[in-house]
Amino acid sequence: MSNRGDRGKPVAGHGPGPDELIVPGSLGEALQLLRHHSDIGIWGGGTWWLQQSPEVRTGRRILALHAVRELRRVVRTGHHVEIGATVPAGRLLGAGRRFLPAVALDAIRRVGPPPVRNVATLGGAVAIPETILPVTAALQLIDTSVELRRQGNSRWVSMGQFRDPSGTLRIAPGEVVTRLRIPLRTWTHWMIHTYGAPYPAGRPSLTLVGAASMDKTGIDEFRFALLVDGRRQIRLREAETDLVGRAVPLTERDRRTIIASLEDNPIFGSDLDDLGRWRASNGLRNFLLRLE
Repeated sequence: MSNRGDRGKPVAGHGPGPDELIVPGSLGEALQLLRHHSDIGIWGGGTWWLQQSPEVRTGRRILALHAVRELRRVVRTGHHVEIGATVPAGRLLGAGRRFLPAVALDAIRRVGPPPVRNVATLGGAVAIPETILPVTAALQLIDTSVELRRQGNSRWVSMGQFRDPSGTLRIAPGEVVTRLRIPLRTWTHWMIHTYGAPYPAGRPSLTLVGAASMDKTGIDEFRFALLVDGRRQIRLREAETDLVGRAVPLTERDRRTIIASLEDNPIFGSDLDDLGRWRASNGLRNFLLRLE
């Protein structure tokens, strides 16, 4: 195994890992490498990569982005905050406490225990090909966008467009996640509950995510989603629209109608067992009751 520094100078490597670790010193250099080697693996914080088996980790060329200063910036504007893809989650919990929405902070806290959060990056967490993490489901719910860049081109996509319905990442050859943009909206109520594996990759798990904002007249905004086994998501878009402007407390009929919209989803019936269905329906009901 060999590592390459900013000037391409090889140095000795240690332990099982990729056959070649390339460390570009700038974003331009990284994008140029991706243009010519679009199949290269991306290393942000490396926490997910290091969980893979030695057979998966070896025999690959890896592009490590930790030395790219452009990807470690956090910029706040009046309406959103832009977070570089390699900013550690632990840093965001400290600095972001002053301005990030509480639901976003709660989601970032679930990236892992402190030793993991201090290394894991938010860009890496949302771009894992094999699974969708709870933090991804929560950030998608509050309208987070992702910047994708390749040499000579950049584009912003919503996290809802970042994966196709099967969960596959929509990243073109040569593209890499460079920034995340989180709207600075105040959510007065939120919930994130995970049952089963906290870092799902096809393993049995269920995450419930909800967010709502209230004003003097009632519900100003409402969001709710389910993440099943880290692969499939349910979003109650029609019910979310219907709830905007509703006065609280909601009637029992209103609550039953919203819960029925969840239970009628094909994923709810086919991918959840009886306990999972009860947890999902009960979790939605409890969140609706909290708004009152």
